[in-house]
Amino acid sequence: MVRRTTTDRSQRSRILGLLLSARGSEVPLTRILDLRISQFGARLSEIRGLGFRIVNRIEITPDGEKRSWYRLVSGPSTPTAAPQPESEPPEQSKLFGDISPDRSYQE
Repeated sequence: MVRRTTTDRSQRSRILGLLLSARGSEVPLTRILDLRISQFGARLSEIRGLGFRIVNRIEITPDGEKRSWYRLVSGPSTPTAAPQPESEPPEQSKLFGDISPDRSYQE
């Protein structure tokens, strides 16, 4: 089970705020790194999980330096609630479903 902390939400909102303030323009990775968020990739993944579409563009310069930009393409189609703590999945969504013996089978 993954625990989300207040710090994670704060970092997520800071990144999302930066992308929103760009109004569809690309945000260089250096600006995201300026936020001092060490696990920015995890926060971007969480933002994407909330329904936001973020695209990434990577460029390699002639001298081999890699540069990266992020752009917010669209937001969620409907307002999303904050992620809830994970609970036990319903029976039908388990990987193997109900694996109890079939009581109707007769040898």
